[in-house]
Amino acid sequence: MSHNAGKMNRDIERVAKTLSVLPNRTIVELVRRAGKAESPYRSGDRVTVSRGSHTDPTANAVANRLDSKRPETDLVYEAVKSMAVNLSKMADLAVSIEQSARFVLEVKERSKEAQVVHCGACGREVANTSNDRLRSGYCPRHYMAWLRAGKPYRLSFEIEVRNSLEAAH
Repeated sequence: MSHNAGKMNRDIERVAKTLSVLPNRTIVELVRRAGKAESPYRSGDRVTVSRGSHTDPTANAVANRLDSKRPETDLVYEAVKSMAVNLSKMADLAVSIEQSARFVLEVKERSKEAQVVHCGACGREVANTSNDRLRSGYCPRHYMAWLRAGKPYRLSFEIEVRNSLEAAH
């Protein structure tokens, strides 16, 4: 096995291992926890300063310091949000990887994408789908026009179509 193939296999195993620890019930629990605001303090961490006849500079300093450490955002929510964004990116990448593998492995798919065709009469790019495919070298519109004209000599038909398109513009 080549070095590149080995690396790709290790990457696949790493992704599969990471995703295997996230079953549906774990995802549901993570989302549930992200919906609740997390407090940065335990109940015993809060310092209350009584407003009385005297002030306690030490207690005020501790209270101010704890208040300054209070996070602006909920860290649990941010972690779950980041995970959701990354999972979405992984899903998009998985689709891209699947399409690339199919392109390389399926000759029919590759030849369809590699083939850019143009109508012999109007020069329009033809998509080669079931509804828009090249027939006898023409797009569906000009193929039907060629049939209605009784299959005239191709070069004269193509010149006539090009002249009519130039006159329309």
